[in-house]
Amino acid sequence: MVWSVLPEGTLSPRSSPLWIRLAAAGLALFASWWMWHTAMVRNLGGSAVAALSLGVVAVFVLRGTHQPLGLWPGRFARKRFWLPVAVAMPIVFAALIALGGASDAVSDVARAVVTENRGAVVLVIAGGIAWAFGVGLVRQRPYATWYGTALLCAAVPVMAGWLTGWDPVPGQTEGGVTVGIAGLVFWGAAETARVLVSEELAFRRMLIGAPERGGVLLIVGAAVVAAAWVPVVFGDAPLLSPVVFHGFLVAIVSGGLYVLSRSLMVAALYHGIYLAALVSFTIGMVDGRLLYAPAAPTASIIATAVIAASVSAVVGRRRGWIGQLVEEQSHAAGD
Repeated sequence: MVWSVLPEGTLSPRSSPLWIRLAAAGLALFASWWMWHTAMVRNLGGSAVAALSLGVVAVFVLRGTHQPLGLWPGRFARKRFWLPVAVAMPIVFAALIALGGASDAVSDVARAVVTENRGAVVLVIAGGIAWAFGVGLVRQRPYATWYGTALLCAAVPVMAGWLTGWDPVPGQTEGGVTVGIAGLVFWGAAETARVLVSEELAFRRMLIGAPERGGVLLIVGAAVVAAAWVPVVFGDAPLLSPVVFHGFLVAIVSGGLYVLSRSLMVAALYHGIYLAALVSFTIGMVDGRLLYAPAAPTASIIATAVIAASVSAVVGRRRGWIGQLVEEQSHAAGD
């Protein structure tokens, strides 16, 4: 493989050497920034080109270092590829998207969003295929508890916001509509598929590395890069702002679930559902144009912080705080 960083025939590590991951983090940020600020590319793929570039960079870095993409777990493999379930998975995604999109409010908003984010359609299709192969190749019953945990981690901050009087609905403006529960179904399926092959593949699989070798320091480091992605690429939020801090916390939770469950699909479910919940209740149409409400309320950020601290504590107890980082470096040196 001529574009490989490691010599041909060497031991294929499950994690890149630390210096490669640092370089990959910079490359991912630069690629996203360049594609976002290149008019021709942005006009072609819409505003989702930045997320699309994350998946492209991650694939080249992982395959260039002789590593599996790790889109689905390496444990509990089926003896045979289960074709019926694999075929059913994209149908389920499509049915949920169609069901949620049947709402007049969602159809109008979704049409406007897709028009501005054509690259997102590519990511949703690619993510749906990845989920199909994941359930076809790996038994999912052992991960049922982790999927439930992911859903709970996504639901608690949103519930905390509602219980404290969060009123994010921009459609309360005269002439406006919001997507609400129907939007949660629509974006829940779309975002869960999309993030698996973009943010999760780049910020969790590529930067944290193999989940069994992940540690708190690697999770926090990857979360810093993930949080910096929005202000560096889009420039619409200060580097030190509640929005960026919230993204940092979400990335810690997602990274912790990835390390503990050893499944990128579990992390994608949490991230996708949480993003869907925020989008569904903070976006609307007013007089034919998209309107975004303020970001998550303080109660949701506090709840996410508590969850992030709890997940980090469990990771620290099970994996160690710095031992895994040292092991990663010594392993890389041995390669």
